[in-house]
Amino acid sequence: PLAWLEEVTQFALKNIDDESAGVATAWASALARCICVSVEHGTSVRDAQSEDQASRRSADVDDEAPPSSDNSNLDLAAKFKAFSESRRASAATAICSSVPSAIAYLTKQFVRCGGETASNRCGGSFSCGGRAARIGFADALTEFLRLQASKGDFQLTEAVRPVLEMVGSSFEKQIMKAEKGGNSLSSEIDFFSTPSPNASPEKRMQTISGAFLSGRNPRAKSSADPSIGRLLASDVLRKGISENLSESLQLNVLLELTASCSLSIKSTV
Repeated sequence: PLAWLEEVTQFALKNIDDESAGVATAWASALARCICVSVEHGTSVRDAQSEDQASRRSADVDDEAPPSSDNSNLDLAAKFKAFSESRRASAATAICSSVPSAIAYLTKQFVRCGGETASNRCGGSFSCGGRAARIGFADALTEFLRLQASKGDFQLTEAVRPVLEMVGSSFEKQIMKAEKGGNSLSSEIDFFSTPSPNASPEKRMQTISGAFLSGRNPRAKSSADPSIGRLLASDVLRKGISENLSESLQLNVLLELTASCSLSIKSTV
């Protein structure tokens, strides 16, 4: 079954920006579950390796052979090693071997996919690209955190700072670069520029058609990218973390976010 995990994961990654919102949400959920399987397998392999090391140390002390009951653990570790070596280093299943690494992977993909006009289609038959890619990764991260909360093996409060990296320095640099690159362009290149109500019908149609045709134009920019990114990050914090915590932990998270906001304001003054 593990041999097909990467195939299903890659198929889900290609369809999280489906043109149908319901289908895209379902694929994001499937991606989250695939990553959960990868995390659980990575945890079992690490446990097997630690048990193997402990048995070896015990054998060295007692001058006895390791018990036969550890053979299954050794086989599990050997299978995972062979599986990992057969895949590329960038494979999602190889990277997401723990909860922190899985959160970091989804966060990095959220930033890397780009904004409304920069994001290409993910590769599915009905992929639409644009903001749908970021929405898909945000939905996958939200569902992944919900699943971890139901398991209870991971403290969700530890995910606050990694999730904030969705709109961290890399995101801000991307936004600043897009804004600087679009200063010399007319407002028609802005994907969300609104034509004047006094403009002629031909001018209105030119602006609307230009928005769609410039969707993959590297010179085009979208004034909605910062708002969309921050809205999705706050949605992950609320639905993926805060709603799955007790009231006391929610208060701690609120205080932590308030302190982070205060520090960011002081750094800009």
